[in-house]
Amino acid sequence: MYSRILVPTDFSKASFAAFKPAITIARKFGGKIWLLHVSEIAPVYAYRFGISQQELDERVIEHVAGEMRNAAKILGVKGAELIIRSGKVQQEIVNVVNEKKIDLIVMGTHGMSGLVHAVLGSVTDKVVRLAPCHVLTVKPR
Repeated sequence: MYSRILVPTDFSKASFAAFKPAITIARKFGGKIWLLHVSEIAPVYAYRFGISQQELDERVIEHVAGEMRNAAKILGVKGAELIIRSGKVQQEIVNVVNEKKIDLIVMGTHGMSGLVHAVLGSVTDKVVRLAPCHVLTVKPR
């Protein structure tokens, strides 16, 4: 039923809460997991650090990939494909769903947003509305 599972992560406790249910579902249905992190780094930061945007992007990707590998290892995700993107989080999630033909997104109910969540609405809410597949939301404990 669910053989292609996407787990977006922002490295928050809420996003890590989605790993265990995703693993359980993948095992039950013989599915594959993709871990996705979307970075919203503005080009102005590269200028402030005195490096090129490409160099900043490469450093961020290297750092994020390491964090994703560590999180996957600690949380018991084996054989997952890591995807790192930059852009609007909800749109990149939907893009990956379409590209990889994902049939289930498993994600935390909220991430690191705090006050931004209250004012702008959550990424999770937007993904639930935009995604062409089922979305399982998981509350952190």
